[in-house]
Amino acid sequence: MKIKWEKATPELIAFFEKRMAAVDCERRKMFGYPCCFFNNNMFTGVYKDVIIVRLPEKERVQALAEHKGTTIFEPIPGRVMKEYLALPKKIYRDKKIFDELVARSVKYVSGLPKKEKRRKNWGKNEIYDRAGRIFQKYHFCRSHRLPDGFAPIRPVAGGSAAD
Repeated sequence: MKIKWEKATPELIAFFEKRMAAVDCERRKMFGYPCCFFNNNMFTGVYKDVIIVRLPEKERVQALAEHKGTTIFEPIPGRVMKEYLALPKKIYRDKKIFDELVARSVKYVSGLPKKEKRRKNWGKNEIYDRAGRIFQKYHFCRSHRLPDGFAPIRPVAGGSAAD
């Protein structure tokens, strides 16, 4: 199934960045759109023509009941991101409501454990020894024979890919 890519408007991105300027967080892109992270956990961002926020279940149900037009975030039909709400324009343009939802989101995410960043291309075309050190880069094929004690496995905790 091919999904049509829709860009967020420059106005929405500028609006989001202006509103989030006062929030002390890490900014990076997710889904190709600007998002905000705290302890490597995303708590708000832009997606197409909506702004998404992450809330705990109780507050999510409450927000869905209070704010008409707010929905559970579904980036692809049938693929629900259950902790996130999609806020339509009439909700996020209301400064009081938007600031309250972002504050709740920051409070929730700040209580979550810090998420470890994943290495890009982790495990792709690499062979690790049992201690988690990179043995060699390789082009995978089924007939490739690995030396004894080596396998295309993920590094174990405490192992260093730099060793």
